[in-house]
Amino acid sequence: MLSQRRTHSPLLLFVQLPIWSLMTISCLAIISCLATLPSEARKLAKPNLFPATGKVLKLTNGDLMCYVDLLDPRGKKHTLGADFTICDRTQFVNQMVSLTYRIVQVNHCEGNDRCGKTIAKNLIVRMKLIRRR
Repeated sequence: MLSQRRTHSPLLLFVQLPIWSLMTISCLAIISCLATLPSEARKLAKPNLFPATGKVLKLTNGDLMCYVDLLDPRGKKHTLGADFTICDRTQFVNQMVSLTYRIVQVNHCEGNDRCGKTIAKNLIVRMKLIRRR
């Protein structure tokens, strides 16, 4: 049995060449778009670094915000920023609480309170006592 050898006409090769180049360009465009996606996906998939619950160890009024020392359920200690009104809630010290966070613009001046610079910080804006049953 004789094998048939196919020959391609030069016209067919010419027609196929732009298709391959278009596919290459399309792949490169998709790859360049995908390069930006991991950073966006990382934002969505980033584990929450701020505990949702914990035991309040200490409340401290600072210059820029209130600071909450908290022990999370895994036993890790955190010092978190909070709205100034949170520091007035001394009844939460040594209690288990649930926390609500919000991104807030905080003064970002070193020694000069009126410099006009701010920075976005994720602060505790609500603290709720967890009742034990």
